[in-house]
Amino acid sequence: MLLANPFLPDPRVLKEARSLRRHGYEITVLAWDREERFPPTEDHEGIRIERIRVRSRYNRRLSQLPRIFLLWYRMILIGRKKNIDIIHCHDLDTLFPGIVLKLLLKSPLVYDAHENYALVKSVSLPIFFVRMLRLAEKVLLKKANAIFTASTFVGSEFRAVTRRPVTTIGNYWPLDVCDHISPHEATAERDRLGIPPDHLTVVYIGGLKRTRKIAPLLEAVQDGMGVHLVICGAGEQRKAVEEEARRKKCVSYLDWVPLERVPLYSYLSDVVYYSLEKYPGALYNSPNALFLALATGRALLATDIGDLGDIVRQARCGIVMKRCDREEVQAALQRLQDRPFLRSLQENARSAARQKYNWDQAEKMLLRTYHSILRPDRAGDGDAETAGGAETAGGAPASSDVRLAGGAQA
Repeated sequence: MLLANPFLPDPRVLKEARSLRRHGYEITVLAWDREERFPPTEDHEGIRIERIRVRSRYNRRLSQLPRIFLLWYRMILIGRKKNIDIIHCHDLDTLFPGIVLKLLLKSPLVYDAHENYALVKSVSLPIFFVRMLRLAEKVLLKKANAIFTASTFVGSEFRAVTRRPVTTIGNYWPLDVCDHISPHEATAERDRLGIPPDHLTVVYIGGLKRTRKIAPLLEAVQDGMGVHLVICGAGEQRKAVEEEARRKKCVSYLDWVPLERVPLYSYLSDVVYYSLEKYPGALYNSPNALFLALATGRALLATDIGDLGDIVRQARCGIVMKRCDREEVQAALQRLQDRPFLRSLQENARSAARQKYNWDQAEKMLLRTYHSILRPDRAGDGDAETAGGAETAGGAPASSDVRLAGGAQA
């Protein structure tokens, strides 16, 4: 797997690698450690991580290009020396070296689009370069043997421009994600954060980028209204969150939390908040927090954008907001304090996870696609998909001695 982040770990990459390893695949992730902060090599649950040290920082815009080219060169040099059966590229920023390795090694290639890469970058890159990225992706994805997307909207766009099999595998979570969390642990953490037992607990887990509508939530939550807000994450809006946490007893800020502890904060909440600004890439967002909320049976408070709004509305597991300003958030929080109404939303969330939005379903599609490109004469069609991006049919080998190398996302 080729990955343009340091694998801390990346949730989607980890879930896919775990599933493949459980079914006999041997995984190597070539990851980019641009801050040179992490071990050059690491064994993570039997997944081999090899970090490429090309010194840089995030958000460099076009000045990042020379470093990207150097990263690609090193990925190609390392990858060509390995015995690779499948190359798995995570996002557009690793697709080019993946194609070069495919040509050198005569190995099949999987392209895994976590988002609409070009439009997500449109908030920081000039429009001419965004158009170049979109054109490059349209051309390069035709070189893939199979394509995964996290968003149904990205999947629909890809199907319109290629005949390659496209499968939408959402950022789902296992149904047993909270089995290791005891009620005592959740209660102890609520007590540590100073959350009164009778307060509605709202949690936001994710980046504090300017594309996230955090300000209306901070403005809406006030001391004395029976609501406690917990925010986990970091980014451009961090300072504003820290100031509100100092000023209000009802706001707790935790910075980034380790991935293994993320389910705890969804579990101890009543409501998971996830709202997006209407920037060009918002439509293609497939939030991990959305599917974690479903897996943990928590109601959602969300904006009406892309898969986020569609799934919350269709599953009737939360409140979908049109404007997402202070007044609308406050009105929604007041409604969510109706405990019978809240419980009905939470039950619907659990039901949606059990029936469709869970990693068991995603794993079937992942393994079926791998099987089809390794043994095309024995596999069926690999691009079937039901509405909402979950496929329930399709088989996969119980085990395999295939070795997998690759990487992924910036």
